[in-house]
Amino acid sequence: MCSAGACVATGSGGGTGGHSGGMGGGSAGGSAGGSAGGATAGGMEGDGGLYLGPAFPCSSVRYVGLFAGPTIDAGYGGYNWVDIAQPDPATSADAGWDEYDLELYSQVQMNAPVPGVTELDGGTDDGSSLTYGNCGVCPMYFENCTAPSVCERAYLGVSGHVDVKAATQGAPGSAYAESTNVAFVEWDFGNDAPATNSRCIVVASATHDGGWL
Repeated sequence: MCSAGACVATGSGGGTGGHSGGMGGGSAGGSAGGSAGGATAGGMEGDGGLYLGPAFPCSSVRYVGLFAGPTIDAGYGGYNWVDIAQPDPATSADAGWDEYDLELYSQVQMNAPVPGVTELDGGTDDGSSLTYGNCGVCPMYFENCTAPSVCERAYLGVSGHVDVKAATQGAPGSAYAESTNVAFVEWDFGNDAPATNSRCIVVASATHDGGWL
């Protein structure tokens, strides 16, 4: 990855494993059923104060203002990924940290251009419900991590604004994206569906900026 103009090899196997792998061998299919639409403040009973549609229930909601941690990994392996963390894992390993990962798949969804602006609304361009297996712009949140890919909970972003300003389709390269008001639903990546009694997280603002050799 690159920091202050200097690039180093990431040595990563590629984000969380991509659509074909994913966390816990995530399926490239599955459907939560129905289209979620935009996030609605106030919510409905049983949705923790945030309503993302019937396909994405929220048993509770955590709000994060600015996610401004350092870039911990970035690369290209048929798709782009940029991972940021806060607090800095280099100084907070004992206490744990959160990761906000962004995976970018070019030409997967017409409504999720790479580069370009994506308005996540819980659905895809063919009307299917959004899953990890069919997303083109894929925000993910990992909570209370103590080592790479060792985290207490995992989430998929289903609503919000993501502006991918650059994403090199190859190596060396770089990617840059800004996101606002992204709502994440706790996700069972093994079944590619919301987790049982899924929690939700909303991140008001974040910037992903990484490079690779």
